[in-house]
Amino acid sequence: MAGKSERIVKMNFGNKKIIIMGLGSYKDGSGISAALFFAKKGANLLITDLKTKKELASQIKRLESFFLARTGLARIEGSKERLLTRTKYVLGRHRMQDFREADYIFKNPSVPKNSPYLKIAKKNKIPIINDWTIFFEERPQNLVIGVTGTKGKSTTATLIYQLLKNARKDATLCGNIGQSPLSILNKIKKPRGIEKINSIKNHRSDEFYTIGNFGKNKSLRDEGTIVVAELSSWLLHEFKDIKQSPRIAVITNLMPDHLDKYKNIKEYYKDKENIFRFQNKNDYLILNENDKNLRKIARKSKSRIVWYDGAHQNAAIAVAKLLKIPKSVAERAIKTFKGLSGRLEFIRGKNGVKYYNDTTATTPDATIYSLKSLSKYKGKIILISGGMDKNLDYKRLATEIPKYCKALILFKGTASEKIIKELLKLSKSDFNILNRVSDCSSMKKAVETAKKIASKDDIILLSPASTSFNMFKNEFDRGEQFNRFVKRLK
Repeated sequence: MAGKSERIVKMNFGNKKIIIMGLGSYKDGSGISAALFFAKKGANLLITDLKTKKELASQIKRLESFFLARTGLARIEGSKERLLTRTKYVLGRHRMQDFREADYIFKNPSVPKNSPYLKIAKKNKIPIINDWTIFFEERPQNLVIGVTGTKGKSTTATLIYQLLKNARKDATLCGNIGQSPLSILNKIKKPRGIEKINSIKNHRSDEFYTIGNFGKNKSLRDEGTIVVAELSSWLLHEFKDIKQSPRIAVITNLMPDHLDKYKNIKEYYKDKENIFRFQNKNDYLILNENDKNLRKIARKSKSRIVWYDGAHQNAAIAVAKLLKIPKSVAERAIKTFKGLSGRLEFIRGKNGVKYYNDTTATTPDATIYSLKSLSKYKGKIILISGGMDKNLDYKRLATEIPKYCKALILFKGTASEKIIKELLKLSKSDFNILNRVSDCSSMKKAVETAKKIASKDDIILLSPASTSFNMFKNEFDRGEQFNRFVKRLK
């Protein structure tokens, strides 16, 4: 990791009172992984979540199994179960007093940074941490390749990971893909061969090897596990407190997003910039040369900048070159890479109609990109879109929809309302698209409606350009439902 040579004071969690704000629903996500990590450290935990006990049943069951294997059952506040462990729950709400009386607050990435409860913690000078601030403390010498961007970070991070595995490197993939680094911490091997250096916890990884000579430093008997990290703006927000950035940072692009959570676009970009803010002259920043916003922020970098041409394959190749991975290995990894689910993913063809799942397109720009990627089907696309607005501008998307789409199906929500409003502003020549707009209250209805409209050689594309928390658990639930109903079509 890159950052100041003086590390923060080592965090000690034994017998500390720790509030986990947001248990979360992902199997190996931040909240549940932190709970298990702190429990093993002997901390006194209070887990608080706005979701109810019923909504978090599977996560609670997993924790209880862990506690049972050790000392007994955990107690849900208000239940008749006896407290036999150091863990308590406050579910369906948060309590202000809990954020005044703790040693640490662990913040799930989904918790808004402007939460009034976090403001209470800050006022009482209680440290706010996440899984990556802990990881940097536990594994300071491991090489981290961080990947962020508004769109394409999951695909890029996964391809880099696949490339490293093809090169027979010890590597792992975690972060914003639903895998907290804490869930696999015991599998992340530390570099070996550096034991002779005193006070090892006070040194950065670049004091033992340089990236350009990675794999060639004979003083390292084992370079340890390379960590490929997909980093969202929420995860990067806390990096400013620990003053750490990955040794190799990749940014795919920067576009407007999450403006329902940020005051403005500058604040959103500022969090993204933490991926390189604390790098030094020996570190690397890999940037997409086709993104004008990245060209602007590049001026702020203290590290070595490597530009790549657009596609995620080229970002992965740039990493491969830095790590001296043979070109043939990189090309083979790219050739065999199958892509990720929910990213313009072809699901099936039925009666001459092709179905594509692009559920991870949660911004207007992302949906525009997908429409242009299917440009050879211009005028034959039935777009399933809309949902809840993130305070984004839908004007450009509205102008593109009539160019590419023969019909538009919208989920109910504030984003859909904005799309309709922008479509109404178009000239009469584009106005006929409104004659083919339907609104749907479920994925089943959306798929069935699209099927009725479709003709041979048409494309049915799920690309929401928004979130859908009013109808689905998350974008992955939305995509899974689309796949399920598409596969049931007869």
